[in-house]
Amino acid sequence: MHMRYYLLFFIILVFRGNLTAQSYTVNQRIYWLSKIWKDVSHNYCDPNRLLEINWDSCFVSSVSAVMNPMTDREYYKLLEKLIATIQDGHTQLDYRQYWTSDKEIDYLPIDIEYNVDEFYINGVSDKIKNAVPLGSLLLKINDIPTEQYLEKYTFPYTAGSTLQNRKRQAIASIACGNKNDSILLCIKTPSGDINNVYIKYNVIEERVAKKDMLALFNSNIINNYKRTDAYLKKDSFDNSYFYFRFDRLVRFSMTNLLNSVVKQVGKADYLVLDLRYCSGGNELMGDTLLMSFLDVEKMETYPSVTRVNNAFYASRGFGYKQYVDYYENMKVDTLSSETLYKTNLPLFKQPLFILIGDRTLSAAEDLLIALKLHFPQRAILVGTPSGGSTGAPLVYKLPFHNSYYRICVRKPLLPLGMFEDGIQPDYFYKPSIQSVLEGKDEIFNCVQKIYENEIK
Repeated sequence: MHMRYYLLFFIILVFRGNLTAQSYTVNQRIYWLSKIWKDVSHNYCDPNRLLEINWDSCFVSSVSAVMNPMTDREYYKLLEKLIATIQDGHTQLDYRQYWTSDKEIDYLPIDIEYNVDEFYINGVSDKIKNAVPLGSLLLKINDIPTEQYLEKYTFPYTAGSTLQNRKRQAIASIACGNKNDSILLCIKTPSGDINNVYIKYNVIEERVAKKDMLALFNSNIINNYKRTDAYLKKDSFDNSYFYFRFDRLVRFSMTNLLNSVVKQVGKADYLVLDLRYCSGGNELMGDTLLMSFLDVEKMETYPSVTRVNNAFYASRGFGYKQYVDYYENMKVDTLSSETLYKTNLPLFKQPLFILIGDRTLSAAEDLLIALKLHFPQRAILVGTPSGGSTGAPLVYKLPFHNSYYRICVRKPLLPLGMFEDGIQPDYFYKPSIQSVLEGKDEIFNCVQKIYENEIK
């Protein structure tokens, strides 16, 4: 155990190199690979998971690979694959800016969406819209059934804790590839025809600026992400409901927003909180939002686990059994749940519906976890399972392309079955492809029927 850390220290001293260059030298590749291995080994919240995947062996095999000549792109893919072996949505590599600087990369002139157990075309350029109609189901990629293709070629590079999270990321990853390469897609059109279509990675070649790429797609998609909405509306049964939508829990005062809508909320028969596209943000903002729906003065969150590193105790572990976990780098500690107190918040008592889906992640799931643990009767969850990706990420920058990696250092300590496959809805609702393409958000029909038939 100690020998490998001496080895790492030697590697860092010898191979750190000049970090101001614009691409990675072999020395830098070894250094940053070694640093990622070390940082994960010490800080990832679940050491047993690292044993399961044989993290040290993954590192050793990667070292031999980076000794060979490779491009920055190949190096990032290697790091991405290494980190993705952990299968944690908060432990991943981010090198998005690199894609905008690599002149050998281009994009498909289509947009593919994941919808529970289907993949369909929800955006397409005018040039190929007759060959690839909107709403077509994607059956195969390069003659391989879509899910099998993703599992073989993209899952190894996809960090995610649940299958639904990995599928969504994996299908998005095929959107970019080598300039002018082609990919063969087998589609089933809305009229039922089965077609095989070769599509080129040539969006930039068609002189579509990257910043204007959305204008390329002839689609009518309701998923306008990064929104915050709050308004009063009538449903088809003439009941009033107040609608909240949060796509990110950041950069505004939740308390001020909630207090600004008190009069309008008072007119509502029921409430709808839309977290289907909330990718996370500030956990405290989510807790603040939740407390506005609870008739309590204080709220407990949830306990969690984190790693413990103590050099002195580790030294004792060589001869004393009670310190062996420190010595073997396996020690974890339980962090107590937090107690939050309601301050200057309104109270909304009406029946509450929360809309969730596989884009519901991180801080949005923290809100749902506290709700499920302590107030399971307060809200009805409608939609599909959440993405199952929460925790506290430790972020380290890489030297080029504004890239970075992050490591999950804290995980919720929850009853078995509560979070392994994301937070489960009380009522499952899967939108139809046609309703999405037509801009109809029909989940509200489901909600209002539940209210009318079971609550009112």
